[in-house]
Amino acid sequence: MKKIISADSSLIILLLGVTAIAIGINSVELVCSFGFPLAFTNILSDLNLPAFSRYMYILVYIIFYMLDDFIVFLIAVFTLRITGTSEKYLKYVKLISAIVLLILGFIMIFSPKLLGSL
Repeated sequence: MKKIISADSSLIILLLGVTAIAIGINSVELVCSFGFPLAFTNILSDLNLPAFSRYMYILVYIIFYMLDDFIVFLIAVFTLRITGTSEKYLKYVKLISAIVLLILGFIMIFSPKLLGSL
């Protein structure tokens, strides 16, 4: 990645490199993080807690589970503010994000079973 970034490579090559790294990281994260929520909810169901307590434990788990993602997001936001971003780049990112969200929304409304097969 350092060679790709330091060289005057095209944007497509850079995006392919970032995509490859993201796929690798998310694959490892998926395998590592799948067991913990499953075990946690299994333990909660074995304890026969009242519904409110069970949901509060799940909420606390989710907060701590998402804490590292929130920290990374904050670092990214502050880094972009320090280094600056172009308005043209932000328009494209917002457009792509909106399209992806719309597609996911339509899939969830009209064919939610499709998401279960992915």
